Amino acid sequence: MLKLSLPLRAAFSLLALAALPGCGGAGTTATPTAATPAAQAQALEDTLMAHHDRAMGQTERLFELKAKLTAAKVPAATAPVMAKMQAAEQGMMNWMHHYQAPDS
Repeated sequence: MLKLSLPLRAAFSLLALAALPGCGGAGTTATPTAATPAAQAQALEDTLMAHHDRAMGQTERLFELKAKLTAAKVPAATAPVMAKMQAAEQGMMNWMHHYQAPDS
C-alpha cells in the first residue's frame, strides 16, 4: 500500500469533501411552498444560486490543493484524483455555459 504524507492525505480528504456538494445529494432543502409557480421558481433559483455561491467560494482552496497534488510527484496516487477533478471542472463549466434561469 502506498504511504502518503499527512499534508497529501489532508489534501485528498479536502478534495473529496469539496466534491460532495457537486454530487447532487449533499444536504437537503425543503421545496418552497410559494403561492405561484413563478414564486416557486424564484425560490428554487435563489436556493440553487446560494449553493453555487458557496461552491465558488471554495475554488481558490481547490486550486491550491490541485497544485499540491501536481507537485506531489506521486502520479500513481494522484492520477485518479486528478482525473476526477478534471471531470468535475468540465461538468461545472458545462453547467455554467448551459444554465438558464427560469422565466419569471
